[in-house]
Amino acid sequence: MKIFDFEGWELTQDSLKDVLNYNSETGKFHWLVKPSARVALGQRAGCLAVKGYRYIKIAGKSYQEHRLAWLYVYGEWPALDLDFINRDTACNKISNLREATKGQNAGNTVARKDGLKGTHWHEKRKRWSSSIH
Repeated sequence: MKIFDFEGWELTQDSLKDVLNYNSETGKFHWLVKPSARVALGQRAGCLAVKGYRYIKIAGKSYQEHRLAWLYVYGEWPALDLDFINRDTACNKISNLREATKGQNAGNTVARKDGLKGTHWHEKRKRWSSSIH
């Protein structure tokens, strides 16, 4: 199978749908073309990176998978940050994504057992700590 030529390729909703299939139920992308010699047709696109985010490399540029899902479904880039409703950064189902300001996104954090947000265990000091930015 011939490797897809990304020369002059521009990322739009239509061009994205030409090279990748997105399953909104699973949140996964699969290749409709063969982007390189190491990638098989139909293979799941992307890889897991730091902090649990998935990235997909298209035409030499890396994109966050959740942002590509938004473009694929809505035809435009999100105007704000994207928040993961269930807090799982690898779960890119469209139903798990919502636009949010940085403050709203930061507010969707795991609370401690006592319900206080913005707190964390400071390992070096062996005590709870809090911070507000």
